[in-house]
Amino acid sequence: MWNRQKRWEIKRDVLFELIREFGSIEYCLAVMQMTFRAENRPIGAESLKRREAVADEWNAALLAFKKAKGLSLLVSGEPVKAALEHLQQSITKIANESTSGHMTSPDWYKESRQRDASCHKISEDGAQSGLKVMPRSL
Repeated sequence: MWNRQKRWEIKRDVLFELIREFGSIEYCLAVMQMTFRAENRPIGAESLKRREAVADEWNAALLAFKKAKGLSLLVSGEPVKAALEHLQQSITKIANESTSGHMTSPDWYKESRQRDASCHKISEDGAQSGLKVMPRSL
Protein backbone atom coordinates (compact mmCIF):
# COMPACT_ATOMS: atom_id res chain seq x y z
CA MET A 1 0.00 0.00 0.00
CA TRP A 2 2.76 2.46 0.90
CA ASN A 3 4.52 1.88 -2.41
CA ARG A 4 1.37 2.64 -4.41
CA GLN A 5 0.66 5.74 -2.33
CA LYS A 6 4.22 7.01 -2.75
CA ARG A 7 4.13 6.45 -6.53
CA TRP A 8 0.83 8.34 -6.71
CA GLU A 9 2.29 11.27 -4.73
CA ILE A 10 5.37 11.44 -6.93
CA LYS A 11 3.27 11.38 -10.09
CA ARG A 12 0.97 14.06 -8.69
CA ASP A 13 3.88 16.32 -7.78
CA VAL A 14 5.56 15.86 -11.16
CA LEU A 15 2.39 16.58 -13.14
CA PHE A 16 1.57 19.66 -11.05
CA GLU A 17 5.11 20.95 -11.60
CA LEU A 18 4.75 20.39 -15.34
CA ILE A 19 1.47 22.32 -15.48
CA ARG A 20 2.99 25.13 -13.40
CA GLU A 21 5.98 25.42 -15.72
CA PHE A 22 3.69 25.42 -18.73
CA GLY A 23 2.00 28.47 -17.24
CA SER A 24 5.39 30.20 -17.15
CA ILE A 25 6.00 29.25 -20.78
CA GLU A 26 2.62 30.63 -21.80
CA TYR A 27 3.35 33.92 -20.02
CA CYS A 28 6.79 34.23 -21.63
CA LEU A 29 5.37 33.56 -25.09
CA ALA A 30 2.86 36.39 -24.65
CA VAL A 31 5.60 38.77 -23.49
CA MET A 32 7.86 37.71 -26.36
CA GLN A 33 5.14 38.35 -28.90
CA MET A 34 4.62 41.87 -27.60
CA THR A 35 8.34 42.61 -27.28
CA PHE A 36 9.57 41.25 -30.59
CA ARG A 37 6.83 42.57 -32.86
CA ALA A 38 8.22 43.80 -36.13
CA GLU A 39 8.51 47.57 -36.03
CA ASN A 40 9.08 49.97 -38.89
CA ARG A 41 11.52 52.05 -36.86
CA PRO A 42 15.10 51.21 -35.91
CA ILE A 43 15.66 49.33 -32.65
CA GLY A 44 17.16 51.57 -29.98
CA ALA A 45 19.41 50.63 -27.05
CA GLU A 46 16.46 50.51 -24.62
CA SER A 47 14.49 48.20 -26.90
CA LEU A 48 17.52 45.97 -27.36
CA LYS A 49 17.99 45.67 -23.57
CA ARG A 50 14.32 44.78 -23.17
CA ARG A 51 14.57 42.12 -25.85
CA GLU A 52 17.65 40.62 -24.17
CA ALA A 53 15.85 40.54 -20.80
CA VAL A 54 12.80 38.87 -22.36
CA ALA A 55 15.01 36.33 -24.14
CA ASP A 56 16.75 35.51 -20.84
CA GLU A 57 13.38 35.06 -19.12
CA TRP A 58 12.23 32.82 -21.99
CA ASN A 59 15.35 30.67 -21.79
CA ALA A 60 14.92 30.20 -18.03
CA ALA A 61 11.24 29.27 -18.45
CA LEU A 62 12.02 26.86 -21.29
CA LEU A 63 14.75 25.16 -19.26
CA ALA A 64 12.40 24.74 -16.28
CA PHE A 65 9.69 23.34 -18.58
CA LYS A 66 12.11 20.86 -20.15
CA LYS A 67 13.23 19.68 -16.71
CA ALA A 68 9.63 19.18 -15.61
CA LYS A 69 8.89 17.44 -18.91
CA GLY A 70 11.83 15.10 -18.39
CA LEU A 71 10.59 14.13 -14.94
CA SER A 72 7.06 13.64 -16.20
CA LEU A 73 8.30 11.25 -18.89
CA LEU A 74 9.47 8.96 -16.10
CA VAL A 75 6.00 8.66 -14.57
CA SER A 76 3.64 9.05 -17.55
CA GLY A 77 2.23 6.82 -20.23
CA GLU A 78 2.76 7.00 -23.99
CA PRO A 79 -0.19 9.37 -24.71
CA VAL A 80 1.28 11.96 -22.34
CA LYS A 81 4.75 11.55 -23.83
CA ALA A 82 3.35 12.16 -27.32
CA ALA A 83 1.31 15.14 -26.11
CA LEU A 84 4.37 16.68 -24.47
CA GLU A 85 6.48 16.27 -27.59
CA HIS A 86 3.74 17.92 -29.67
CA LEU A 87 3.40 20.68 -27.08
CA GLN A 88 7.14 21.39 -27.07
CA GLN A 89 7.21 21.55 -30.89
CA SER A 90 4.32 24.05 -30.86
CA ILE A 91 6.00 26.13 -28.16
CA THR A 92 9.27 26.25 -30.08
CA LYS A 93 7.53 27.22 -33.33
CA ILE A 94 5.62 30.05 -31.64
CA ALA A 95 8.77 31.30 -29.91
CA ASN A 96 10.71 31.34 -33.18
CA GLU A 97 7.90 33.22 -34.91
CA SER A 98 7.72 35.71 -32.04
CA THR A 99 11.41 36.54 -32.08
CA SER A 100 11.44 36.94 -35.86
CA GLY A 101 8.51 39.36 -35.64
CA HIS A 102 6.57 37.35 -38.20
CA MET A 103 3.77 35.44 -36.53
CA THR A 104 2.01 33.15 -39.00
CA SER A 105 -0.75 32.74 -36.41
CA PRO A 106 -1.24 36.13 -34.76
CA ASP A 107 -4.12 34.70 -32.71
CA TRP A 108 -2.05 31.82 -31.30
CA TYR A 109 -3.07 32.75 -27.78
CA LYS A 110 -6.77 32.43 -28.58
CA GLU A 111 -6.43 29.44 -30.90
CA SER A 112 -5.37 26.94 -28.29
CA ARG A 113 -7.26 23.77 -29.15
CA GLN A 114 -4.12 21.73 -29.73
CA ARG A 115 -2.53 22.95 -26.50
CA ASP A 116 -5.79 22.25 -24.67
CA ALA A 117 -5.78 18.72 -26.12
CA SER A 118 -2.20 18.16 -24.96
CA CYS A 119 -2.96 19.43 -21.47
CA HIS A 120 -6.11 17.31 -21.40
CA LYS A 121 -4.06 14.17 -22.13
CA ILE A 122 -1.75 15.08 -19.27
CA SER A 123 -4.77 15.62 -17.02
CA GLU A 124 -6.34 12.32 -18.10
CA ASP A 125 -3.14 10.50 -17.20
CA GLY A 126 -3.28 12.14 -13.79
CA ALA A 127 -6.95 11.27 -13.37
CA GLN A 128 -6.27 7.64 -14.21
CA SER A 129 -3.93 7.54 -11.25
CA GLY A 130 -6.50 9.17 -8.96
CA LEU A 131 -5.55 12.83 -9.39
CA LYS A 132 -8.15 15.50 -9.97
CA VAL A 133 -6.34 17.74 -12.48
CA MET A 134 -8.51 20.05 -14.53
CA PRO A 135 -7.02 21.75 -17.61
CA ARG A 136 -7.69 25.44 -17.74
CA SER A 137 -8.50 27.23 -20.95
CA LEU A 138 -5.28 28.54 -22.42
